[in-house]
Amino acid sequence: KRTFGDFQFIQNQENLGFARSYNEGLIRTEGDLVVIMNYDIRLTPNTLDSMIDCLEQRYSLIAPVTNNVGDAHQRVTGFKEIADYSENELSRIDEFANEKRLEFKLKPKIKEIKFPMGMFWVMPKDVVNDVGLFDERFEIAFWEDTDYAVRLRNSGYTSAVDLSSFVYHGKAGEDLASLKTMLKYPFKIKKDRLIFFKNQVRFIKKHGMKTYLDYVKETAFSR
Repeated sequence: KRTFGDFQFIQNQENLGFARSYNEGLIRTEGDLVVIMNYDIRLTPNTLDSMIDCLEQRYSLIAPVTNNVGDAHQRVTGFKEIADYSENELSRIDEFANEKRLEFKLKPKIKEIKFPMGMFWVMPKDVVNDVGLFDERFEIAFWEDTDYAVRLRNSGYTSAVDLSSFVYHGKAGEDLASLKTMLKYPFKIKKDRLIFFKNQVRFIKKHGMKTYLDYVKETAFSR
């Protein structure tokens, strides 16, 4: 507390996965706003303030744009993946983010979408209290964020993307979670791919869909 102030650090003895880990943090939150952020996010300057500003304009969940995400509404192009975590490479992320922010200085920066990807969200604690915690039936990772976004929308809340806020998502070098790497090294990440598809089936069954195409029609590139 002398170093960080009002700060809690939770260390689990085993890997509980995203859903349970998020939930442990959510249960302990006491403020008016909740920030959920993956471990491989570079939070760029002024991003949090900008997203909170968007949140105050009648939205219940705000997500940023990024370089590595499945949803087209949140994906930006033109940023070359970092090679390492040197100051020069991290500065390059921040410079790109600043250029993106200036790009939207004179035009609307908010885009309402159905189901934003959950690598980085800002939302009011009251919304979390109403919608509830993440579904821990989703193993380790994958689809727990999409499930939460569906539940949030079904509860009458709206989600949006702050188009002016860019964060870097992914590890330096090759990202083993990316689709490109999955196709390039199918055996190296076979276990993770199996979890992905098992959780996908859980999601489809939970929300009364027949196939994955039903989800694509509902969400993928439509508002």
